[in-house]
Amino acid sequence: TMALMLVSAIFSWVKGWTITIFLVIFLTVNYSYSDLGIINVPNHAYGLDYTTEPTDYDPRKVYGNMDVDSLMQEDFSHMLEILDNWRKKHATKAVITGKKPKLVIINASGGGSRAAMWTMNSLLAADSALNGDLMEHAFLVTGSSGGMIGAAYIRELLYQSKRDSTINPYSEVYCDNIGKDLLNPVIFSIATNDFFIRYQKFQEGENIYTKDRGYSFEKQLNENTHQTLSKRLIDYAPSFAPKYP
Repeated sequence: TMALMLVSAIFSWVKGWTITIFLVIFLTVNYSYSDLGIINVPNHAYGLDYTTEPTDYDPRKVYGNMDVDSLMQEDFSHMLEILDNWRKKHATKAVITGKKPKLVIINASGGGSRAAMWTMNSLLAADSALNGDLMEHAFLVTGSSGGMIGAAYIRELLYQSKRDSTINPYSEVYCDNIGKDLLNPVIFSIATNDFFIRYQKFQEGENIYTKDRGYSFEKQLNENTHQTLSKRLIDYAPSFAPKYP
């Protein structure tokens, strides 16, 4: 409707020059996107410094002076160490029960809010069946999109419940939180900001970033979950390490 109104207004002003005017607008917008970077502002990961010179990730330069075989062996050894640490954590229980510990790998499928709720409820059911030991046995949580959001949310709730007995991760309140609306703020951001020049900015630490639909999504998700997922990597430093990986 807005586009039709704009075309009608321009036509009433310039008459036969309408096609020429729209051609000039199209070329200007295209040039702004491709060469000037005025409209097409890239998305950034908040917390990273983008003012430094980008690294050239040409494989020939990255691996040119490296011993790839040694790197692979080092990575292999490091992974074995991680697995050994996981096994040692369960060694006492294995001796008592006489059974090998079960290593759990969680793979969450995508699908927006529906996948987030489904993943969260499924993991809660599995955790309940294991007497609250699901994350004790979980070695890796992987997946995509909404499923990973649900998995991250329940993992954080289980982590916090280990420290705060007032938090009950099985409460329906948390399932309601993860199912709250996320789409409207994102669509609003696309319609009012992302389609045009992004002028709103915010500061994270010492860096300044441009607000976009990713910012709107994260902001609304944090509001829905009462800042449960508003964490930085440093918050999981060794001094704050959870009981499980």
